Amino acid sequence: MIKKIYLTHHTHMDIGYTDLPEEVMNQQRTFLDRAVRECRRSPQYRWTIESAHLLKDYLEHRPQRAVEDIFRCLRTGQMELMGFEYQPLLELCSASELKRVCSYAKQVAGENHFPVSCAMLNDIGGWPATLPDVCARSGIRYFVSGVGAFQVFLPWTRELPHLFRHRGPEGGRLLVWNLGIDRRKTPVQSKALLAVYGLGANYIINPWMKALGFGTGKKVEAEGNTRREQRSPEEVYHELEERLNAEQYPYEELMLQYGGDNRWPNPDLPEIIERINASGKLPEIELTTPSRFMELMEQRYGADIPEYSGMLADPWVIRCNPASSSLKCYRSAQRGYLLAERLAGQYPCHRMEWLLNETADWLGLYSDHTCGLSTWHAPLLRKPGAEPGQREFLPLRQSWRAKLFYAEAANASGREAIRALAGRNLFRGDGNNLWLVWNPAKQPQGGIAEFYAGRDQGKLKRVTTLNGKELRFEEKGFHRYLVELPALSGNEVTQLLYELETDQDRMEKPLPVLQPMPKSWQNRFFRLDFAHNGAVECFSSLEGETFYRRSGALPGFLEPVLELPQDYQLSWTGAGMAPVERCVYPSARWQSAGLLSHGILSDVMERRGCFRGGRRFSLQWRLYHDMPRIDVELFLAKPETLELESLYLAAPLDGQGKEWILHTADSAVNLAEDLLPGSMRDSFYAHRGISCTSNGRTWTMFSPDAPVVHPGSIRHFRWLMERDFNSEAAGFYWQIHHNMLITDSPAFQQINDCFRFSLLLNHSGPVEEPQAFIV
Repeated sequence: MIKKIYLTHHTHMDIGYTDLPEEVMNQQRTFLDRAVRECRRSPQYRWTIESAHLLKDYLEHRPQRAVEDIFRCLRTGQMELMGFEYQPLLELCSASELKRVCSYAKQVAGENHFPVSCAMLNDIGGWPATLPDVCARSGIRYFVSGVGAFQVFLPWTRELPHLFRHRGPEGGRLLVWNLGIDRRKTPVQSKALLAVYGLGANYIINPWMKALGFGTGKKVEAEGNTRREQRSPEEVYHELEERLNAEQYPYEELMLQYGGDNRWPNPDLPEIIERINASGKLPEIELTTPSRFMELMEQRYGADIPEYSGMLADPWVIRCNPASSSLKCYRSAQRGYLLAERLAGQYPCHRMEWLLNETADWLGLYSDHTCGLSTWHAPLLRKPGAEPGQREFLPLRQSWRAKLFYAEAANASGREAIRALAGRNLFRGDGNNLWLVWNPAKQPQGGIAEFYAGRDQGKLKRVTTLNGKELRFEEKGFHRYLVELPALSGNEVTQLLYELETDQDRMEKPLPVLQPMPKSWQNRFFRLDFAHNGAVECFSSLEGETFYRRSGALPGFLEPVLELPQDYQLSWTGAGMAPVERCVYPSARWQSAGLLSHGILSDVMERRGCFRGGRRFSLQWRLYHDMPRIDVELFLAKPETLELESLYLAAPLDGQGKEWILHTADSAVNLAEDLLPGSMRDSFYAHRGISCTSNGRTWTMFSPDAPVVHPGSIRHFRWLMERDFNSEAAGFYWQIHHNMLITDSPAFQQINDCFRFSLLLNHSGPVEEPQAFIV
């Protein structure tokens, strides 16, 4: 029986969701103005600043007197600042970004003498196994998980409690409040899922505002229950109690969030709560901030709170794919930022610190969960006769461009930091051309790195280490070269000297001509047999062990797969989580296949083809002579279309997937053992690759550009609800693109881009490729 309700009031920061980004931030500043005014007007008023970016932006755009007012509210406890700077998809963040996720809140709180002990993540998002350790380093002890809304049904089982401790690999502990979605239903059964961060509005404040004559209040997300509007406020609240009783909620205290997407403070809230309490019809309500509730629960129930460890995988990794080129740019920006950070640590510079912070800000805006304008109330995608070229789609395009801009800005500022740091500290002045090479892995490694020599600068003639050792290389095309690196120590940054041909040396080489496809190809590690159209018939060891044999039961090896759902309607009914039960997989029409180049390091096979609807692609397999590895580059030219689709690169393997290890940004996750109860099992964000053990061998596959992977089979939009991870088949299915969302994701845009993948035999660890830059 609930005896007391703790209500936390906040806005949910959705940059670019309800309006274009600059308009949303302008609105959010006025919300903080109002919240400060209400705190001055009423000692009982409380306001939670959900995301530290809101405070940071406010301090940059308000005069000193307003800054002093808001700090006064934070010091007295009428306001509380949460620890996360943004509302990020934490699975996207690099290890360095994770370390910074609470850094601004910690800094501004320390400088201005107010506490920050709680973080809040609303709407969507899982979190990594290391989050407790990350938060502990910033003094964050509590975490409010307000996730659960459209296409987010966390936890997916009843086994993850409403209150639990999350233990990190390094021993950090985080007390987690996880009210979650109604655990009695599956997504398919639900008419709509109430946003967890708005349950205080849906079950208490909105019904009572109407009953007390304050108006109807604003709904949060898709409320979906019209019956509630005809019932008394007590009956509406009783629905929540029924749910909690069914879930065997064990506490007398309950915290409800009263928030909404870019919603303003309610000036009447203290009076509304006072009148509800005076009625005696509900448990006592206290308007408060999250840490007050969390401290109370820790004091009263600390010894009995269960403890868990592991990763909470989240369905919303699928939000990355509709903007596949933006995601690729973001991934490049992350790599540049990590190297710039490494150089800045070795060569401190105040200007570079500013540039690194700017890069981190752009990365933070990209990893934030919002992708663009909402289409809830403008269902353009379902409108009869809708075409992407129509005028109505222009605001959506504008909002999606903002997300791409964040990635491009991060990429540009990070690389500028690298050039400046390298130029100031590593420039030799002896006329030699320099490449900077960095091994981002903790362990020593050599391998292959790609270098850019510059356009119209002459072809590459020689590459050496600083001590004169000559390195092997081969031309890749478009003024890029692959260089075989010497062994580099973990996290080592070094330089290579390179020499270009002079004008007298230059001889224009003709473009490569496609030679006939060989019947087979082999190196010291494996053999490939090809069909007449270039398809892989058999992939095997030199001893005859079969890794893959072409059959009707499996997709083609290292080939694109187009998936077209049938009899499936885009709809938010059922929270958009009705399983895709029937799909067709159109065959590709292959137009050419052959040997494109034969080099000192590798051979390249190329195949070109198309799918129906003008979807064209070219596929290049790079087969190394001295490495158990295949690199794949898939160039995709996809026109704008409203036809629902998903596109994958398939790497099926014979045998069963016995053990799966996901290499996240900062840890290795055994999918059978290290997922928190309620994690999604459909797909995963493989930061540094994913490994599968099958038939006594371990395979690792990695993509620097398109990191969302389905283990063993195509699983997306099946909404698997199994308690444990299960994948009987081996192999990897990389989802490059889909347009199956109806809220704010780019759903119809064309793609003209190239995506890279690598398959490694007998490799079990993460893949962290050496990075190269011109100095």
